Amino acid sequence: MPLLKSLCLVLAACVFLSGCGRTAPLVNVVDAPTDASASTNLDAVTNAIMTAGNERGWQKTLVEPGLIRAKIITGGGKHVVRVDIAYTVEDFSITYADSLNMNYELKDSEPRIHPKYNSWVQNLKGDIQRSIANLT
Repeated sequence: MPLLKSLCLVLAACVFLSGCGRTAPLVNVVDAPTDASASTNLDAVTNAIMTAGNERGWQKTLVEPGLIRAKIITGGGKHVVRVDIAYTVEDFSITYADSLNMNYELKDSEPRIHPKYNSWVQNLKGDIQRSIANLT
């Protein structure tokens, strides 16, 4: 019986530890269409992106026309992600800039990160597309 308990404890520890260090391939958004109307200008797209994702906690800073730096802080400041949003009236891209406590690593020359990152970026993508769609 003690051997069975020991094996169960070791198995439980392995499962717990494998969940702590889990990563997934880092996915950037590349050239996602804005579907903006022909009359939409870059200033309107800038304003739409600046407001997109605010309800999810994304903070944004305009670096220059066509480039916004966005940041999200979760876990009481424990986790931080920064992305760059490059955009035109026709499309936009969201690319990883840096992070804190998100298990970012290069594995076999491929960037990997906590799976939550990809989820947050996909949500931001959808928020941006909806915000731009509301311009028309």
